[in-house]
Amino acid sequence: MSRSLVAFSIALTLALAACTDRRAAPTDASAPSRTVVLGSDSASPFLADGWYTAEGDHRWLGKRGTVLLAGPATAGQQIHLTGYCPAAEVATGSLTGKVSVDGQPVGELTLAKGDAPFDVALPLPAATVGKPRISVTIELDRTFRPAGDVRDLGLSFSTIEIR
Repeated sequence: MSRSLVAFSIALTLALAACTDRRAAPTDASAPSRTVVLGSDSASPFLADGWYTAEGDHRWLGKRGTVLLAGPATAGQQIHLTGYCPAAEVATGSLTGKVSVDGQPVGELTLAKGDAPFDVALPLPAATVGKPRISVTIELDRTFRPAGDVRDLGLSFSTIEIR
């Protein structure tokens, strides 16, 4: 094999290795934080199933949805769910939602007052402290469909955060 062909082969191998290393390196943008502002488009990479597109300062959840967050920094921190409950959602009675973290149930939210904001705080499992990523799933017992809308809506969320 000629020297120029060997040199070319080595250069190509090094170039490919450098490209591969850059693509594999995690970026800060891909790591979840402890706060997801649901009205922001920057929240989208951290939302799994069940969420609609952002509308102003909030985002609608269907019947069930998941958000990815960084785990709590210290024991005793809680998950806070804030948003708005429309009157139509509680017209037939209180709305109940089950919340789980990494598949483990952590509590329920129960809302009886419509056309009102909510702020629900629930405990976090000790095993989540310091984890780079946790999965928070919210499952509501029902949804509603406003006249002229094709979506099945649950609740409108503004933030989900650990503090």
